[in-house]
Parts: sequence; C-alpha cells; structure tokens
Amino acid sequence: MDSPAPVDAARVRRRRSALPWRATAFLAAWIVIAGAAPAELAVGLVTSCAAAWVSLFLLPPGLHRLHAPALVRYVLHVARQSVLGAVEVAGLALQPRPPLRPGFVVAPLDVHGGARAVFCAAASLVPGTLPVRAVPDGGILLHALRCDRPVLDGWRQDEALFRAAVADAGR
Repeated sequence: MDSPAPVDAARVRRRRSALPWRATAFLAAWIVIAGAAPAELAVGLVTSCAAAWVSLFLLPPGLHRLHAPALVRYVLHVARQSVLGAVEVAGLALQPRPPLRPGFVVAPLDVHGGARAVFCAAASLVPGTLPVRAVPDGGILLHALRCDRPVLDGWRQDEALFRAAVADAGR
C-alpha cells in the first residue's frame, strides 16, 4: 500500500494566510447584499467562512497576485464605463429611432484560467457589450449594440488595465 503524498508546507502556509482575507472579503460582500442585522450577520459569518474554505480549492492562493493600485484603477475604470454605458443605453432607449448597429465581434483575449472568468464577468457589467462565449482561437465572442463604433479599442484597454491589476493573468 502506497503512503499518501507529503503535504506541501508552502501550499499549506499560503492557504492558511489566504483564508482570513477571503473570509473577510466574502463577509463584506454578504453585509453589502444582506445587511448587518444580527440574524443576517450570523448566517453571513458561517457562509463566508464556508465560501472562503471552498475558494481555496477552486482558486488556490498564489496563482494570481493582485496589484492594489492597478486594481483600484481597474475597478474605477469599470465603474466609470458602467455609468457612461448606462447613460448611453438610456439615451438610446428614449430615442424613437435609436442608431443601433447590433452585432457580434470576435475579441482577442490573452487572459487565462479563473482570471478569464473574472474579466468576462466584469466586462458584462458595462452596458452595450456582453461577452457571449469563448471562440476556438482563444478569443471571446462579444455582442455589441453599436458595432459602428470601435468596440475592440475599449476591450483592449479594459484587458490591459485588468492584466496590470492581476499579475500572471496571461498565463
């Protein structure tokens, strides 16, 4: 009978140090969504600890490193683009004949692994474009309301800001 593989001490240390940070982040998200009343907080505490534990296996620590200043720039950029996109889409909705040119565009994407899913989720928050699915060459099929505009220029800028925020996202 074979003995179990030795546990990688460095991996265990990374998981132990990541667990409280992740639990805190999940709890903060819970409070934003459900509130901080005692009953909600008790459920949120248990749920955030469980979510943090599961996240250690689904996205092990050390795969991607976050760069705080670049992450703040990216989050502010996405927030700004979301507001501007929402104003534009609202303006289009109020026009009797909006100048829409809907269609699909294949966008290159050099972000891999779990970071790819995070990037596409963030990109879906910006009104006017929506990642639809991956394409065989590694890119993403985007649906855009205004294909008469340079959709890919904005996509490339978003990707560059994201890659600056998440080191090793291109692996």
